[in-house]
Amino acid sequence: MIENLPIILTGLSITASITYYAMVLQNQNKTRKAQMFVNWYNKVTTLEGIEQIRIIRAAKWNNYQEWLDIYQNDADYQRAYSWFITINEGIGVLLKEGLVDIRLLALFLTGPSLELWNHFEDIIYKERERRSYPRLACEWQYSINEIRKYIKEHPELTT
Repeated sequence: MIENLPIILTGLSITASITYYAMVLQNQNKTRKAQMFVNWYNKVTTLEGIEQIRIIRAAKWNNYQEWLDIYQNDADYQRAYSWFITINEGIGVLLKEGLVDIRLLALFLTGPSLELWNHFEDIIYKERERRSYPRLACEWQYSINEIRKYIKEHPELTT
């Protein structure tokens, strides 16, 4: 029995090391996911981001043609619109790839995301047709659909 003690201790030591390493990797993965979201969130909440969102929110139109007539040649609006679509596409990609948690998105973004998606939904569908670009804002749409599903399953978040 004593002669087997070094083998047993070695086995326990290896098991403990593997367990510890797995826990460290899991913690690092969570930290990286959180950091990706924080980086995205910081980009949105910079002075530039706040200004782009202000421009987007200030825009008013009644239909797609009116949106085109008013904003198609407005350089400031187009820059804000492109920035905004790109930012939201990014969060959709992070979500789809499992790099950000849906609960985190639902807690942080439910109101603004749904409000602005509803604001742009018809425009995006029409722009997909006009540009022959069916993937325009599709990752943003994916994140919206996932947030809606999550909220339906977690009604406490609607209050």
